[in-house]
Amino acid sequence: MTHLVMAAALFFGIHIFVSGTKLRDAIVGMIGELPYKGLFAVTSLGAIVWMAMSYNAAVVSAENSILWQAPLGLLHSGGLIILVATLFAVIGVTAPSATTDGGDKAVAEADDPATRQPWSKAFTPSRGTRFYGVRLSGPPFTWAPTGIRPAPSFSEPS
Repeated sequence: MTHLVMAAALFFGIHIFVSGTKLRDAIVGMIGELPYKGLFAVTSLGAIVWMAMSYNAAVVSAENSILWQAPLGLLHSGGLIILVATLFAVIGVTAPSATTDGGDKAVAEADDPATRQPWSKAFTPSRGTRFYGVRLSGPPFTWAPTGIRPAPSFSEPS
């Protein structure tokens, strides 16, 4: 489990403390843009592989135990939440908005009193709608009955 935490810390650390910071600019100044991108990609991929290997080791570890189990009602609510999240994501991707190509024309048409529908201002999908869908879809996956816990035993208890 320690290796899993360290691998995750490495992955998030290089993305939070290096990418998009003055440290990145200093590294690029020393080694160049392309070598930096290659080094960053290799480090990221190495951290992901390390996390996957550490997770597999943690799952079969003798120290592995269930720390928390989601209540049954919470598990069943996940399907409904995923449905709503999917609707948000699909509406956000398919509806014209100000943030898409040609969106300024769609907004101008929506603002025209002659063509505007009564509900158009109340629900104008934007790029944020997609992100609400993504944000909503996360928690049900953390509630799912998977994760770091002992493997099920199919034998009779002794």
